[in-house]
Amino acid sequence: MKRGLGTWWGGAAVVGWLTLAVRAAPVTEKIDVIDLIRQKQVEVHLGPKSEFTDKPSEIFQVRDDGMLHISGRGYGYLATQQAYQDYHLVVEFKWTGVACGKRADRARDNGILVHAHGPHGSCGGTWIASVEAQIIEGGMGDIIVVSGKLPDGTPVTTSIDAEIELDRDGEKRWKKGAPRQTVTGGRVNWEKRDEDWKDLLGFRGLYDLDAPVGDWNRLEVIARGDTLRYFFNGRLVNEAFAVKPSAGRVCIQTEAAEMVVRRFELWPLDTFKEAWKPVVQVTDPIDGAVLHPRLGRVTAAGVEVDIRGKADPDSDVRINGVAAVREGEAFSGTVLLRTGENVVDVQARKPGTEPTAMRLRLNMAKESVKRYRVVIDDNSFFLRDITQKGYASLFDCFYLNMLKDLHNRYGTQFTLNIFFTTGDEWNLTHFPERYRDEWRANASWLRLAFHAHAEKPDRPYTAAPIAKLIEDLERVNAQVLRFAGPETLSPPTVIHWGMTRPDAWQALYDKGSHVLGGYFSRWATGWEVNYNMDAFRSEWLSRHDLLKDHASGVTFSKVDIVVNNTPLDQIVPHLEKVVADPRQNEIIDVLTHEQYFWPFYTNYLSDHPQRMERTIKFLTERGYKPVFLQDEFK
Repeated sequence: MKRGLGTWWGGAAVVGWLTLAVRAAPVTEKIDVIDLIRQKQVEVHLGPKSEFTDKPSEIFQVRDDGMLHISGRGYGYLATQQAYQDYHLVVEFKWTGVACGKRADRARDNGILVHAHGPHGSCGGTWIASVEAQIIEGGMGDIIVVSGKLPDGTPVTTSIDAEIELDRDGEKRWKKGAPRQTVTGGRVNWEKRDEDWKDLLGFRGLYDLDAPVGDWNRLEVIARGDTLRYFFNGRLVNEAFAVKPSAGRVCIQTEAAEMVVRRFELWPLDTFKEAWKPVVQVTDPIDGAVLHPRLGRVTAAGVEVDIRGKADPDSDVRINGVAAVREGEAFSGTVLLRTGENVVDVQARKPGTEPTAMRLRLNMAKESVKRYRVVIDDNSFFLRDITQKGYASLFDCFYLNMLKDLHNRYGTQFTLNIFFTTGDEWNLTHFPERYRDEWRANASWLRLAFHAHAEKPDRPYTAAPIAKLIEDLERVNAQVLRFAGPETLSPPTVIHWGMTRPDAWQALYDKGSHVLGGYFSRWATGWEVNYNMDAFRSEWLSRHDLLKDHASGVTFSKVDIVVNNTPLDQIVPHLEKVVADPRQNEIIDVLTHEQYFWPFYTNYLSDHPQRMERTIKFLTERGYKPVFLQDEFK
């Protein structure tokens, strides 16, 4: 049975849909769908086989508060009468009660349908062919592609292309940069959907972005041409390309969960500029911060550290149960941290709502120790050189001799991140075992670590399967063990281009890679050389030394200077700024690249050795001690 708030949708709608799809024009002024509901310029379709018998007007109500109240007591949707294309959809909503009916103990569920086309109920009698922006506890921003059939069996097909990887359980998951696949039905999970998701009331995954029940969320869908981009609470969570059709009705579902919607708007592209503000957000220090005593006030009981953040001005904020100091949306308070991992609880409660809670895990060092580490990326030429020249000693190679000289004068320790092959006919299997004793004798300051299979392609592990990354790592490790021994083998310190899939972090940790270095810098293309870490943590780490990802155990270190990118006369001025900042001056992470030392290299730097010495001399004179940072985080 089809029931409408306004016009009913008849069986001849397929022809009508084709006409609408052609006629759909870009949104040129803001359209308030709640206003359309008031004006009864919408339609409602409810599934004919439902445990509920509520009328459409009882399920979808615009009340005196001006908001759309959805009771959830039905399965179906409210749809615009018109088709739209090229718009920025903004929906702000909150859960207000329990789920109901057969889903009373299941995850609260709803969704927005865009580019809806064809007759009502073409999918299972309840849904319309469309692309869904999922609203469900634990899966906010999943894409669900809904295709249907006409009564005579003719397909009503919806199609998208998406950048897809498979998660642990073989489910499709959006991953920026992954190979594109065409999807005509089913779900593409948002990037960090919990692999252990369960259809249980109140489910929340480790990385879920949704606010607690009773607090507001924002879902945005940007429909531009034949692309869709989903943002949830300010973060890009999913994306689709080659969407067919690229226009259609806009719908909001009812699916056995009570919801209130305060905004349901279509904006012209590039006109909606309102940033999302969460109920509470701790901005400094953030979860996973690795701190040292100079960042606080040392007392007999521990180190006092200030906690700062933002919250709704009307909310009561408490930090470990103590009321925070408020100034507008800003809040602050003090906590006492002891050596090791500390847990800090932050709660914000708005009148009449459940509290929004955040838990921070902050790591405090026992003492402040100034130290530096040096890693050199992209190594392979010196190994090929030794293989081809057959030197009597490793240090007859000018490159290793230069490093040994720096060690002898300053005590510097070096980790050389190596490729399996130079990209030509040479690879690590060709390196002889005759130098094993010499490698072992110098392992206290010189180590080798996996970097990548080869220099090309760029960013080889950005979207590569974890198995490929580990296969390449183990291939390099096996050769280092063969020709240099276990004393010389280091866990990976920097993966080539500093980019992997986030779900590869755990695999790297399991291989001993407990500290990974990267730039964590914002380029025109976004945050780069950051192991695909989210923007919020990348921005914080760009201004600090270390950050631990508790899910994987990996601690990330920000590179403070890239020597080959820093002119000789800028080495000292650059480092002076770093060592003057207590947020960044506990550990100085020095990085450079091997190829710039070699005269045959296209971008050879004749003063590269001088740059290295100036860097190391500066740090030594200011009391910094050389370390293998990975040894501190075993």
